[in-house]
Order: sequence, then C-alpha cells, then structure tokens
Amino acid sequence: MLARIQGADGVELCYPADFEQPAELKELLRQSGLGVAGVNFRARRTGKWWRGAYLYAEERPAQSAALLAKANRLFYVHLNDNDGRWDWDMLPGAFHLWEFVELFYTLRKLGYDNDWYAFDVYPKEIDTVANFAAAMTLTRKLEAITDRIDVATMERLLQERNSAKTLPYLYSLL
Repeated sequence: MLARIQGADGVELCYPADFEQPAELKELLRQSGLGVAGVNFRARRTGKWWRGAYLYAEERPAQSAALLAKANRLFYVHLNDNDGRWDWDMLPGAFHLWEFVELFYTLRKLGYDNDWYAFDVYPKEIDTVANFAAAMTLTRKLEAITDRIDVATMERLLQERNSAKTLPYLYSLL
C-alpha cells in the first residue's frame, strides 16, 4: 500500500518484492500521483517475479527494466542469479548468461550505464570479500561482452528474428 508521507519528496519501492509484474507496478505508479521517486529493480530469476511473470507473463529482466525506464522509475539494478527453483544468491551469469547480456544491452539502450548496481550474492561457505569481488569482476565481464555487440548488427538481427543468425553472432563475441 502506498501513502503520502508529509514532508517526503518521494517513495522508493523495491521491485519485485511487492508486485508480480512490472506492468502492474508501472500502472500503480502512474495512477497513484504520490510522487514515487523510483524503483529498485531486482534482476533475478526466482520467486513470484521470475517464475510468475517470466513463465506466465513471459517477461524477461530486459523487458522489466524497459517498462520501468519508460515510466522514469528505474533507480538502480539489483543483481544475482540462481537456477530458477530457489533464490541461491549466486554470482551474476552463473546460470543465465544471455539474459544478463540482454539486460545490459537494454540498459545501455536506455542510457543506464554504470549507474547503480547492487549485488545480492550471499556467500554461504566462502569469503565474503572474495565473493563480492567476483560479482563485480563477472558483471564487468558481462558488460564487456555486451559492449562488443555492434548495435546496428544486433538491431537488424532482432528485426529478422532468426536465431540461426543471432546466436552464432552472439557466441562470436565470447
């Protein structure tokens, strides 16, 4: 539930904590008129959002980020990965490399470049500092792969919708 707070400039929400789909959140923000400042977007593949919205609404992190950006409500991106069955708080790209490349490609197109990233990568049996250093290193590697994408080529491939051309192109970037 949202409410106006006297003297507050805005409200900060965390997505997907309270909303199953970004379109639902976007519509609430539009209708509320409460001066919501923005949304902390969690790019992970589990819980209501990933299993609910992804499997049933067929949304992807890149789609969700685009919807939030279109509403001028994308604050920062919260990164982790898992197997889709449980929130294992794994390093970005551990299971879903291409979804992360697609997310970073979309963020670049949206002008969200090196703004704010947060990591939810809980190291259960290893050194915390080393784990967060690895998260940052892997994120920069995913960004480097993304930055090798030729935008004109990728946009043409997206228009063609031919995976026999798109996947070999993407793999050539590794």
